[in-house]
Amino acid sequence: MFLKSLSRLRKTIGFRISIWHSGILIVSSLLLLILAHFFLSSVLTQKDREGSRLKLNQAASQYEKDGIEAIRKEIALQRTLGPRDCYFIRVAGPRNNTLVSSDAADFEDFDLNELQTATGSQEGWIRLTETQQKHILDTGEILEITTRPLPDGSLLQVGKTSEYRGDLLERFRWSFGLVMIPLLLLVATLLSVRTLRPLRSMIDTVKSIQDGKLDSRVKTTGTGDELDELANLFNGMLDRIENLIEGMQNSLDNVAHDLRTPLTRLRAVAEGAFQSEPNQDTYREALADCMEESEHILAMLNMLMDISEAEAGSIKLNLENIPVLDLMEDTADLYRYVAEDKGLQISVDCPEDLRVTADRNRTRQALANLVDNAVKYTEPGGEINLQAYQSDGEVIIHVSDTGIGIPPEELPRIWERLYRSNDVRSSKGIGLGLSLVRAIVQGHGGTVEVISQSGKGSVFKIHLQSPQPTLSDRP
Repeated sequence: MFLKSLSRLRKTIGFRISIWHSGILIVSSLLLLILAHFFLSSVLTQKDREGSRLKLNQAASQYEKDGIEAIRKEIALQRTLGPRDCYFIRVAGPRNNTLVSSDAADFEDFDLNELQTATGSQEGWIRLTETQQKHILDTGEILEITTRPLPDGSLLQVGKTSEYRGDLLERFRWSFGLVMIPLLLLVATLLSVRTLRPLRSMIDTVKSIQDGKLDSRVKTTGTGDELDELANLFNGMLDRIENLIEGMQNSLDNVAHDLRTPLTRLRAVAEGAFQSEPNQDTYREALADCMEESEHILAMLNMLMDISEAEAGSIKLNLENIPVLDLMEDTADLYRYVAEDKGLQISVDCPEDLRVTADRNRTRQALANLVDNAVKYTEPGGEINLQAYQSDGEVIIHVSDTGIGIPPEELPRIWERLYRSNDVRSSKGIGLGLSLVRAIVQGHGGTVEVISQSGKGSVFKIHLQSPQPTLSDRP
């Protein structure tokens, strides 16, 4: 069981990131340790040498004042001191023969006989190394000795071992091994956990959604980094999916509601004809009613399919460079007789040279839906105006009317499929016209908006991109 858990842990990205973080931090720290160890060793060595020079000058002054007995007293004093303050002292004759020296037992790790034949380095220091290592990792202590000639021809030598600074450097190394490495591992683990927290939150959110909690969202940190941006994009995608699902549910509810009426009428007409006396005229009238209701249902389903294709970006558009004036006049002519019968005036205002790259039939279909609504919801004596102009690289088409307008609270919902206000539900329609208009316009890469007030009419604005000029259009 433990081995399986360990195997799963090794496969996680968090474990790999922790290992990489730990490795990078440890290697970086080792390099820093080597550098710090070098500088610390150099500082301690320099300090020991300065102490040896100072003690050398002090002993030379004592020798000049009280002779060799002063040196013997100083040697006796050094025996009572610890390794931190203890110095090696030696007085040699002109032939480098030892006259007086620190007790060899205090420096038993070094062969002091070498001093009789040793010569100093370029810096004037004699280095005696430890004769026997204490353990395999022991690099060996060093006794560094500096020399000064005395007025009587003798030599005065003072030195100090590296025992104290070696212990200090060893504690420094052990401190790193016992404290820094576990601390770095802990820091690397915390970094990986913190770094992967948004991903873990995403996993938990997906699991919650699988359990049916569609409102679950990833917790964002607000740091603005890539993972936080990913979490925001993920939440935005979830919001869109939730809205689409809610829209689908509402559409299905509306479709079921709106299909119930024509299907009920179909059944009622069929039952009435079936229960009536056999009569050819009755049957023909019933069949005509059935065909009308079926056309209504087919129109609704076809429009729903067109909207779905347009919103999914799969609608087929036959793009061409067409005059906007032709589109507007064709649409106005289509509804002019209906408008005149209702006592409405339709006007068109558009420059003759204004053109747009669009699908002629789809664009005319969108304009026709807007004009159809304007005719339907404008009282007799009103006006409907179709206007187009170019502004900031866009072709803007207005369809305005003096009709009943749209209440402010319903403006955000008029683009929803099958949505119909309670004020107009009794009128003929299926509530898909504006949804189709927006889908067609967005399929062309444009936008559509509405400005309306209750009782004062509405203005629908379609924004389409102006066509790029071709070589034949240039002067």
